[in-house]
Amino acid sequence: MEKRGEGWYFMHGGGNWGFSCDLLAHYRKGYGVAVMTNSDTGGTLMQEIRSRVAAAYNWDSLDKGVPR
Repeated sequence: MEKRGEGWYFMHGGGNWGFSCDLLAHYRKGYGVAVMTNSDTGGTLMQEIRSRVAAAYNWDSLDKGVPR
């Protein structure tokens, strides 16, 4: 768990020889993305995919509070 901006996120990453993966999900709002690559050096690609998914689906991940 990590706080980013005003939201709490569950994150988990991993890898094996020749593969890497990453999961990011908002704790309360339910949106998230899982990315898997067949590369040891997929970190830059995974970051770009996360950013583009957040923009495409209009995530308010870093600038708005969680309604209570």
